[in-house]
Amino acid sequence: MASNTQEPLQPSSATLTRRQKSLMAKLSNIPENMSTEVDEKTQESYQTDATYDDKETVALYKQVPMETVCVYDVDFGGKESAIVIGGETHGVSAAAHKLAFDRHGGQMFLPMMPGLESMNSAMAATAILFEVRRQILLRQLFNSESDSESDKLDTETHTT
Repeated sequence: MASNTQEPLQPSSATLTRRQKSLMAKLSNIPENMSTEVDEKTQESYQTDATYDDKETVALYKQVPMETVCVYDVDFGGKESAIVIGGETHGVSAAAHKLAFDRHGGQMFLPMMPGLESMNSAMAATAILFEVRRQILLRQLFNSESDSESDKLDTETHTT
């Protein structure tokens, strides 16, 4: 499951069943229950969402349909992201589903060769983090090449 600040990945209402539309309406009526906490050690304040404490409410989010995309189609560059790896049997927790929903995230998958049924969580995490790192390095390489081209053009302009 990935979460970032892109456009919401929740499916359009046209693709939802009647049961899913009812669930989405129910979830949209749950009021936010934000409170401010203070860290005793650092004295820094932070916001908490008390709706995560209500196990029945959080369990509803596990039923929310989310768009599923291939890991290679997710743009990890330049945005804060959270990646939650779920187990083979039960997937990610209901709280992780709620977090993805709240942050406009979605589910992602790793394509596998035919004949392979599953991959353990550690191997999946390795492959996903490799892709994240690959995108970061490519972005840095592209940016440094762009910067050196700009510097070269500036030097040529000033010397003529």
